[in-house]
Amino acid sequence: MAAVPTSFREQICEELTCSICLELFTRPKVLPCQHTFCQDCLQDHAGRGGAFQCPNCRQQVRLPPQGVAGLPDNHLVTSLSERLQNQDTISGETREQPQSGNRCSFHPTEKLKLYCKPCQAPLCVDCVEEGHDGHPNIISLTKATQEKKSTVQALINEGRDILETYCSFIRGLREKEKNLNEQKEQRDNSIIQAFNQMVQKLTERKDFLLSDSQQNYSENLEKIQTERDNVLADVNELSAACQLAEQELQLGCVEFLSQQTALTEVVGKYRETAAPTPVQTQPAVFQPTDTPVPLLGHVTVQSLPSAPIPVAPASSNGAAGGIGQDKGQVKPQCQSVTFGEYGSESGQFKSPLGATVSDEGEIFVADQGNQRIQVFTLQGTFLRQFPTIVSDEHQMEPGDVARDGEGNLWVVGWTESADFAVQYNKQGRVLRKFDLQNTEWYRGVAVDTRRNHILITQITGGKDNTHGEVLVFRPDGSLVRSVEGKWGSFLWRRQEMKKPRYITVDGGGNILVSDNGNHCIHVCNEDGQFLFQFGGYGSGEGQLKGPRGICTDRAGNIIVADYRNNRIEMFDKKGRFLKHIATDMMKPLAVAMGTQGQLLVTDDKKQTCPICRQQARPPPQGVEGLPDNHLVTSLCERLQNQATLSGETREQSQSGNRCSFHPSEKLKLYCKPCQVPLCVDCLEEGHDGHPNIISLAKATQENKSTIQALINEGRDILESYCSVIRGLRENERGLNEQKEQRDNTINQTYKEMVQKLTERKDLLLSNSQQNHSENLEKIQTERDRVLADVNELSAACDRAEQELQQGLVKFLSQQTALTEVVGKYREKAAPTPVQTQPAVFQPTDTPVPVLGHVTVQSLASAPIPAAIASTNGAAGGIGQHHGNQRQMKLQSQSVTFGGDGSESGQFKSPRGVTVSDEEEIFVADCRNKRIQVFTLQGTFVRQFPTVVSDEHQMEPGDVALDGEGNLWVVGDTESADVAVQYNKQGRMLRKFDLQNTGIYRGVAVDTRRNHILITQITGDKNNTHGEVLAFRPDGSLLRAVEGKWWDFLLRRQGMKWPQYITVGREGNILVSDYGNHYIHVCNEDGQFLFQFGGKGSGEGQLNDPCGICTDRAGNIIVADIGNKRVEMFDKTGKFLKHIATDMGKPRAVAMGTQGQLVVTDDKKHTVSIFYN
Repeated sequence: MAAVPTSFREQICEELTCSICLELFTRPKVLPCQHTFCQDCLQDHAGRGGAFQCPNCRQQVRLPPQGVAGLPDNHLVTSLSERLQNQDTISGETREQPQSGNRCSFHPTEKLKLYCKPCQAPLCVDCVEEGHDGHPNIISLTKATQEKKSTVQALINEGRDILETYCSFIRGLREKEKNLNEQKEQRDNSIIQAFNQMVQKLTERKDFLLSDSQQNYSENLEKIQTERDNVLADVNELSAACQLAEQELQLGCVEFLSQQTALTEVVGKYRETAAPTPVQTQPAVFQPTDTPVPLLGHVTVQSLPSAPIPVAPASSNGAAGGIGQDKGQVKPQCQSVTFGEYGSESGQFKSPLGATVSDEGEIFVADQGNQRIQVFTLQGTFLRQFPTIVSDEHQMEPGDVARDGEGNLWVVGWTESADFAVQYNKQGRVLRKFDLQNTEWYRGVAVDTRRNHILITQITGGKDNTHGEVLVFRPDGSLVRSVEGKWGSFLWRRQEMKKPRYITVDGGGNILVSDNGNHCIHVCNEDGQFLFQFGGYGSGEGQLKGPRGICTDRAGNIIVADYRNNRIEMFDKKGRFLKHIATDMMKPLAVAMGTQGQLLVTDDKKQTCPICRQQARPPPQGVEGLPDNHLVTSLCERLQNQATLSGETREQSQSGNRCSFHPSEKLKLYCKPCQVPLCVDCLEEGHDGHPNIISLAKATQENKSTIQALINEGRDILESYCSVIRGLRENERGLNEQKEQRDNTINQTYKEMVQKLTERKDLLLSNSQQNHSENLEKIQTERDRVLADVNELSAACDRAEQELQQGLVKFLSQQTALTEVVGKYREKAAPTPVQTQPAVFQPTDTPVPVLGHVTVQSLASAPIPAAIASTNGAAGGIGQHHGNQRQMKLQSQSVTFGGDGSESGQFKSPRGVTVSDEEEIFVADCRNKRIQVFTLQGTFVRQFPTVVSDEHQMEPGDVALDGEGNLWVVGDTESADVAVQYNKQGRMLRKFDLQNTGIYRGVAVDTRRNHILITQITGDKNNTHGEVLAFRPDGSLLRAVEGKWWDFLLRRQGMKWPQYITVGREGNILVSDYGNHYIHVCNEDGQFLFQFGGKGSGEGQLNDPCGICTDRAGNIIVADIGNKRVEMFDKTGKFLKHIATDMGKPRAVAMGTQGQLVVTDDKKHTVSIFYN
């Protein structure tokens, strides 16, 4: 820089000189009269009073509550003074002429030229005459400066040396603190690993016991079922013979005469057969062992003797506790499986509109866009498909599907020219069809199986003037106009239905219709008489938006697909809201209930079918191993036989008994030797000469009593056999109850043991934490004490050195103060190292508790070996097995909390998020203008408003933690953008203004440099400019950091729309560019390193990236808002995996202390925590 002309420099110096101290301004403050003075000068001038007069204009000045420090700073004067002091030319001139501008504060017209050694004060000539006349050793100021300079410099050097020893001590404390943290992390990991290994062993033991219990149950059940099958075969044979003879006897058919021999043989067979004896079963019992809980190990302090740690006490009430369960019970989550995706292959969908589930557990899905019905198991496995054929030339697009009483399917849909209702069998063969009015609106279908009526919804009219109705048809397509005098052609028009979409019939015969136009559910009885309606437009509990699919469960509860609220709702049979079944759907359309309470939902947006299922444990043989329902089998066979016999006998009557050999002749005779009825021609052709040929009437009379006696005897034998079957069924029921009780006891004992282990683990972790806290407190106390000494010594040396370099006469008066401070620390002993006592974890080699034994009551129990521990020492999770058993894939556990609202724990646009070292989550709840705080389990802790001033609150856009644990929040008010620092309780510490851009910002803190990094977007929508600004905590913008930062960082990298920012473990700065769909990576000085991403939805591509953070391994996690997912990349930007793919609008991400990932969802107004 060119030298400033001397005359101009002197003018600037004069303007920048305080009129009280006659020195360049230091910390200049502005009075209301606009005169500027040094803060220290004003403090001396004002004294302790709250008011004083301006030294220049004598105007009265009233100080603010904070005193002189509360007066506004003169930033322009500060900047000019600093620049003037830093100029080499001016500094050189100042060193050459130290006294040229030094004027006496008591006599401003006189310059300081003398120095009084006894008073150690610079003087002017008038000062000597007025107060120092006669003092010895008054010398020139130049000579005094020369004499004192070397002495002061030596004191400064000595102070710096002492300072270095103190700073070295502080560095040692930091290293010790780092080692303590590493030791605690390693110790806690060892405790958790030992806990996991013990739980794994317990789990293997529990599975072994349950397997023994299942094997015993299967063996006993097989005995019962084998015996029951044998007895049932006898019962069926005897029952059929008696029933056939009895029917023919009652109808008076001649065939009963020929049944006597067969009936005599059957009854005689069972008369001579011994009655079946009861089956001897051997049900097992579970005998829990009274085993103490394993200690896992001990946490001991290395340098002190270890006190014994008591065993965690058992639960006093005997209740079992699960892993991770505290005093409150954990609410069970609904398990689900989702299958399908968009496409035309088998198992893929294009708008799955309707669904139903058969009694055999088959799911039928109306795949509208693909013009077909697809069939799946209740586990989501594809079975088959068939096209929705209407005729040889046409296929229809199916809109809904329902089952009738015979298990066939009724499908409603449309072709280009007409609407249809078509009946298919389960294999897809068309059975019948009829035409419907061509309305160009979707329809729903249901079947009233008790009346065999087909109920179809219909919407007519234009978009703004629709009329809704339900039409009732017979299977042949004829419209039911009157059912018990109450049904009409157009059902419910009087209820003002607008857009009836789906329909169902509940267990009581009531008809339920979802009205998409009125956002409610209509309920009528089976005759169409209106009962009530519920719902109404809205997103609150019990409200609906465009309801679609509807069904009922076995308890009569009503399940509704709340289409536009993206959720599934449950109401009781009276329409009262019960709960949300699912709240993360996209466009739920149809719902259907499975045979065991499974809920099937089709999703038109996701093109998937999720099935919510109750937990069921299949036997080792799979589905084939499930018990047969022999009672149902027997009843079905009897009904079929009954129908066959009834049909045959109805076709024949005694009056029409004709000979099968001579149809024109009637049977009138009976041959006793041959036991057959005869006509006259039969007698002549084959029975002439046989003895005992009697009339048919006489034969009937003679044999009736004999056959009736045989029937009665057969019935008595049959009753004894049926009694045996009833006993077998009771025995089977007892076996089921015993197995259930036995398995529950095993699981209960397992849970109690795991709970004791959990309590022991928590005790060990608590001891570990207590030891860590005590040691850390020692270090931090000593560091705070030493830092106070460092600050005092450093301030004294810095002030003396600064004044010495600037050549100001003030340094002459610093010798005494500096001598005292340096002397104080010269004589003071150096700080001694802090003695910490870090604990260690010592695992105990404890065998796994056996839980108990499964033994057979009536037989001697063979010893059951303890579960084998893992040989590789690795900790296994619950559900992992050895051998050839399939190993379960561990899924990432997660918890989601929040929801749209203003109550505590609810959000309106949660944006930024950060996690403290104390495991507290801080969420920037934008629209609610507050920061909410939660635990890492999602429990609400507290909240505080984002106050900017007494009159204003800001909408927080992002939040970050600095090195001292305070929060930096960026946001905007109606008139300005601001950056505010709060403590963790919400007290505002400082703030500074930002350019008002009206666009969201991100914030991060470089804790190593204590720099606040804030993103900024300027320009209009079509021409934006992105930058990152680096500030000091006082709000001053960094113009040069090691000569590499710019005022507008990274503009050369072509950033367009920087959103969020973070600082990696190595100090690199990562910025998400929402506009360019990239992540930019720079080093700590702002030098561009690389970028990754690019617009798209493939692996490694991004669509409007937002939140960004790094994990402990340096991997980069990005909230990919446009693709509704969270992605992981390595530290070089190489794609690793999708962490979550079912988000709404993932906005911000943050890492917890133990690797937990926290994600805010701006669309769902929720926060999710992903563990592992």
